[in-house]
Amino acid sequence: MAIVEPFALAMQILGMIFGLAMISYFFIGDNLAYNFVERGFIGITIAFSTISTLQSLKSTGFDFILAGQVWLLIPIGLGLLVFSRLTRFRWAARYPVAFSSGIGLGLIFGLIIRSQILAVLIQSIQVLFVPDVPVLGAFGQYSTILIFVGTAAVLSYFLYAKAYSNVFHSRKGKLYYFMRFGRAVLMISFGYSVGGVITNRWSFLNNALTQLFLDTYTMITQYMAGI
Repeated sequence: MAIVEPFALAMQILGMIFGLAMISYFFIGDNLAYNFVERGFIGITIAFSTISTLQSLKSTGFDFILAGQVWLLIPIGLGLLVFSRLTRFRWAARYPVAFSSGIGLGLIFGLIIRSQILAVLIQSIQVLFVPDVPVLGAFGQYSTILIFVGTAAVLSYFLYAKAYSNVFHSRKGKLYYFMRFGRAVLMISFGYSVGGVITNRWSFLNNALTQLFLDTYTMITQYMAGI
């Protein structure tokens, strides 16, 4: 049987106490133990993040600049402009925010549109109209038809332009019920996503608490056996 060090056992018990203090917020609301652990966690996290950021900046920026890659001063300068918001030259902070937001949104939306919209539509069209395309499962083709129609219906739900609003959003419109079907598909998708997130978070909490108490009990028994 492995010998448990007193320090390791103390850290495990302390971690269990801190975990119970954080969970106590759900049962008794705001309390002294929760506030103490919350502030300590935030302080330690900020300190660790600051040290990690400085080390990363040194290893990926300043070391290369000293090695001759002077062009890295441009992104470092843009990053430093963010702190100009704390001065009277706060207008300069708009440039790094706009630059990073534009690149980030372009990359994110490009990947999302390509992987979650265009790829699904292309696959659906290939299965429906291109011969000799393999279909997964006995109901694969019907599922593909449902995906294709559901995607088109969801897109029609967001057509608010004046030229299309009467067709899709007016009760007398020709495609009003098609838009309503798209809204139903959208709500089902949201419900499934929220249910999946809640289930995953609850499973994670359950596993974390079980592992925490189990590890603490195991370490205590091992420590008592080694005395």
